Formats: sequence, C-alpha cells, structure tokens
Amino acid sequence: MKSLQFGERKGKTLSGAALSMKNYFYFGTMMVKTGHADAMVAGVSVNYPEVLRPALKIFGAGRGHKFVAGMYMIQQDRKNYFHADAAVIIEPTAEQLTDITLMAIEELERMRIEPRVAMLSFSNFGSVRCPQTEKMRRAVEMVKAVRPDIPCDGPVQPDVALDQDKIDAYYPFADIHRRPNLLIFPNLDAAHISLRLIRKLSSANTIGPILLGLDKPIHLLPRDAEVSNIVNLAALASVDAHYMMEGVGV
Repeated sequence: MKSLQFGERKGKTLSGAALSMKNYFYFGTMMVKTGHADAMVAGVSVNYPEVLRPALKIFGAGRGHKFVAGMYMIQQDRKNYFHADAAVIIEPTAEQLTDITLMAIEELERMRIEPRVAMLSFSNFGSVRCPQTEKMRRAVEMVKAVRPDIPCDGPVQPDVALDQDKIDAYYPFADIHRRPNLLIFPNLDAAHISLRLIRKLSSANTIGPILLGLDKPIHLLPRDAEVSNIVNLAALASVDAHYMMEGVGV
C-alpha cells in the first residue's frame, strides 16, 4: 500500500486510495507513475474526464508546465496537421495559448517534425481589433520571444494560413513562408467544432487527443475510437515514452 501516494496530504485516506485503485484508470495511471508501465492510452468507452481526472490527480502538470492541454494530429493527403488545444482548456488566455503552443512545439520536435505555427482567428493580421484577436496577437509575440527560431504568426484565418499564394500576394510580411502544420485555436469551441467538421466532411484521419504537459505519456481516446486511432495513438505514446526515458526533449 506504500505506493498509493497520489492522495498523500491531500485529504485522501489510505482506504480511499485503495478504493480508487479498483478503478481501471486510476490503476493504469499508477502503473505508469510507479514504473510498471511506460505509457497509457485509454478512454474508448468513457468520457474524457474519467481518464483525465486520474492523470491530473496523480501527475498534474509536469516538465515545468503550468497545466495540461490536448492536441490532435490530422493526416490528409500525406500531410500532417496538429490542432491545439482541442481537448482541455475551454477559454485560454494569451499566456495559456503561449504555453499550449510551446508544449505542442516540444511534442512535434520529439516526433522529429519541424513546427510551423499559425495562430488562428476570424480575422487576418489586425484587420479587426478586438479582445479575441488581441489575445492571439499577444500570444504570437510571447511565443516568438521564447522560440524565435520557430516560424509563428497570426492572428490569421485558417484558409488563408494554408494558402501560400494568398499569403505571398496579400501578406508578404507574414512569418508564414511554408505551409503551417501547427494550428493554434483561440478556444476549445473553435478547435473542437473544426475537428468534428473535418471528421464528418472529409476523409482525413485524426489521431488523439495527445495530452501535453504531463511527466509521462498518458493519452486519451475519443469514445468509440476506431482501431486505427488506437494503434496510432499507442505508437505515439511509445515514441514519447522512449524519449522521456532517454531524457530527450524534456
């Protein structure tokens, strides 16, 4: 019972901790915590919070991060796109958007993918000034301050961001010289609605959500996830576990 330390000094009794271990998701998360498993992928038959809650209680945000976020990988026409945050933070601030972007950049670099960031909005580069667009503009500035080596710009509409000819013709000043592959959404509404529309109206393959900001790879599966999504997410979790054990990208 000594290993049941996730509730120590947090109002969790020993009997309560033992009862929690009868829950698959607490038990699986504790296996990762204690080193009996390297990663966990779960959630195919439940809602996100049932997997996320044990991860937050047992691990919490790690690796110097303040919170946990979720990112989806979308594969279409042999191209990879990453959407964040599409799972956790409902209405992120500019500071949270910055942290979400930096965590996502870190994850892409672990996958050996060169991150190119577009901060999405309903307007382009100041065409509309309001709190929503200002939030994205400030996030761009803060990301550039921390990672000036990473192409990042916005606020920009998604169709414009992905159209290099339009960028070159109308916004030559933009730091988007190649197709962005990391798309940062202003809030969870926009991210999740976009994701659902992509699933319904296209043949794109979605993988995730990949949890960002935890000390160990614990990733969520959408309810009734297809076998291909489970396999792909397990593969990503394995890559994360390998790099974490080697101390790469941590």
